[in-house]
Amino acid sequence: MKYSIVILLLMASSSVSFGQTEVVQKAIQTGNELYKQQQFDQAATEYDKALKADPANATAKFNR
Repeated sequence: MKYSIVILLLMASSSVSFGQTEVVQKAIQTGNELYKQQQFDQAATEYDKALKADPANATAKFNR
């Protein structure tokens, strides 16, 4: 019974983590596109969104 609960908790946390990863990658991608269009303030806002979801993300930190 304990193992079932542990497994369920791990599955739930991994799906939340995966969802955050999608948000981070989308924000970085959007930021990159905006940067290429020389929309620097909007790009920075997208990188900030990525950092809010994952403060340790090196790509978002570097691009910011």
